[in-house]
Amino acid sequence: MNIQLSSQQVGKSTGMICRAGSVQPSAVVPIIASTLFDGFRMDKTHIRQSFTAMESNTKNQNQSDSSEQPIDKLIEKIKDIKIAMLSTISEEGRVHSRPMYTQEVKEDGLIWFFTGKNSRKSQEIERNPIVSLSYSDPGDDLYVSVSGRATLTQDRGMINELWKESLKAWFPDGKEDPNVQLIRIKVDEAEYWDTPESNVVQLIGYVKARLTGEPYRPGENEKLEM
Repeated sequence: MNIQLSSQQVGKSTGMICRAGSVQPSAVVPIIASTLFDGFRMDKTHIRQSFTAMESNTKNQNQSDSSEQPIDKLIEKIKDIKIAMLSTISEEGRVHSRPMYTQEVKEDGLIWFFTGKNSRKSQEIERNPIVSLSYSDPGDDLYVSVSGRATLTQDRGMINELWKESLKAWFPDGKEDPNVQLIRIKVDEAEYWDTPESNVVQLIGYVKARLTGEPYRPGENEKLEM
């Protein structure tokens, strides 16, 4: 028995299930695949060729510019994710993480945060400047890991440039507060896991893996060297 499904047909089925409830697309894909294809026996060579062509045609519509610089790609990935988990090394040698609000990501590979001069994280950075940042957006299946070297600074020009009135909740005396300090992180490398494709592409990839025995590799995974 030969079964031929167009991406439009698959997309229609995906959309109907997504609209019927609050299920995440990543969870919907296996459900649709199992429902549509369980119990059918197909020629694996034909399946592989058909689904590879469908994957290629759909992905090419949204293919990114391969000449994009690593820092530009990193900025694009995290520009809408303001909260990062900043990890430092404690005096006891343990990893210590806390959420931080990203003030800005510069095109020169610098990421900026406000902190207190007397804070624990400042003390840990003074002892060991190697840090990591984790950004995540589960709703879009996007996860980013950043590693680099942190520097503490009270540069008045940068404080004035990045200051927001909401920071008075932590620094009552405003930007002139002597405890105001910036963390400047120079990015060495980053890695991201992203599933930007539509439900249709995810479904095609899952079904291809299910029927051919090939590994299912949704989305993109890339290491960015700065």
